[in-house]
Amino acid sequence: MINTRRTAIASAAAAAVFFAPAAAEAAKPDHVPGSQGGKSQLRQLLKDIDGMDARLERIASSKSMTKLADVHESVLVANTVADRAELAAFAAAAQADPAYDTRGARKELRELRGQNYQIAISIVRGVERATEDATAVPEAAAELVLALEAALAARDETDKDVLKAAREHLSTALDMLDDEADADEDEDEDEDEAEVPETPEVEDPVS
Repeated sequence: MINTRRTAIASAAAAAVFFAPAAAEAAKPDHVPGSQGGKSQLRQLLKDIDGMDARLERIASSKSMTKLADVHESVLVANTVADRAELAAFAAAAQADPAYDTRGARKELRELRGQNYQIAISIVRGVERATEDATAVPEAAAELVLALEAALAARDETDKDVLKAAREHLSTALDMLDDEADADEDEDEDEDEAEVPETPEVEDPVS
């Protein structure tokens, strides 16, 4: 995930060693982390983290998620669990480090995209619906595989262009399937026309 969260667990563990002396300094009136501004920033950061965590929890248990095939649902849910674990480590590091850059951390947190999961769910649903028809169209099946791989790798840090490309793979596959269906329909119509016998001409009787 973002750099701040990747080092969150290590930072939390190291804080006990490197910032133990800060406990004595915290009682001083001019101690910055203990100031009203520092506490306010930390509270807001923790509130932001809680909000993102709650959103991921809702997505993981949403109806749209549970409607996916079990094998696909399990992958995306596991991704949300991993993201939530990193958020928890993020919060722990912020609380353990008196010098934590809460303002910068909030800015990084805003770069995370919980909506990535909703986009991924939509893509996976499209792939599942088209898979059966694509068995007879190898090129379309290949596009569906690319779309599915990208969607199942989605995390809250995933760049939006990655999921945009996945959508394009799905769209390409659906266009191929539509073209194949149109071609089959035209072929059936040609066969039907060929099977219709010509009506023989009947001469008018001579009066």
